[in-house]
Amino acid sequence: MIKADDIVASDWVRPKRQYRRGGYRRRLTCPPYSPKPEEFGRILEGYKWAMLLEFGPRRPNHNCRGPHKAGVELEREAFPKGYYSASGLGCGPCLYCDECNLEKCVRPDLARPSMEACGTEVYTAVRRAGFDLEVVKRHEAHVLRPAACQMSVLGINIKGRID
Repeated sequence: MIKADDIVASDWVRPKRQYRRGGYRRRLTCPPYSPKPEEFGRILEGYKWAMLLEFGPRRPNHNCRGPHKAGVELEREAFPKGYYSASGLGCGPCLYCDECNLEKCVRPDLARPSMEACGTEVYTAVRRAGFDLEVVKRHEAHVLRPAACQMSVLGINIKGRID
């Protein structure tokens, strides 16, 4: 668990996704369609706690659906327990459709924006949560480390729970 205040959304994160990643304007879960950092910061203000989920190292040529699925499953488990505002974020671009329907998401039950797509300073949040995180410089078996793509976050509004 991490205090929601320890999650920072900054404007500098989205341009990195725009110019260095392939999802920009190609998926509804990626910029410019995902919440902007200012908007996401306001969303975070409604949460007291968040849960960072750690997954094993991402292997080359392996999709990143695990963190997306885990966040969605936790949302579904939290809701009937009174955590109505529980909301998960994935990592990396949504991989549920080969080509995203930019008019209307065809998998809203599974699609979630990534932390980075919302401007989250993932490395800052992960380090504040006490995880050891190193930048992966090359994808070879002997140098894999837990990478930002293998973290997922679930916002939990403890104070908003209705018993």
